[in-house]
Amino acid sequence: MSKVLLDVVFLRFIPAIAFGFILHYMVNLRSDEGDAFPTHFIVMLATMVLLSSVSSVINMALGMLVGNIMAGVFVAVIVVIHCFMLNNLFISFDTMSFKGFATLLQNISYLNFGYMVLVQNELV
Repeated sequence: MSKVLLDVVFLRFIPAIAFGFILHYMVNLRSDEGDAFPTHFIVMLATMVLLSSVSSVINMALGMLVGNIMAGVFVAVIVVIHCFMLNNLFISFDTMSFKGFATLLQNISYLNFGYMVLVQNELV
């Protein structure tokens, strides 16, 4: 329990917050200048922290399920690569002929949901 807590706080939470602060102001993303509460910035930080935490939990679960360390690392890499590829960033599922199956595959990827939250937060 302590290993998971320390992993999530020090290796997932703090770096995601630091990266969010640097990225948001360096890239000049959407800001809430007239509002008293920076909702767009908070949503971006929360999304980045949650994506990092979910990725860590998936890798920990795969590490517990697979007995061999090398096989566990290999399976985790394959799962993360598939989650990246099933994101809407690399492949446009709207133009595919087998759209029903593609949307089912797209719902497997947790990165797709995070990408859509960040796009909606920035553009809408």
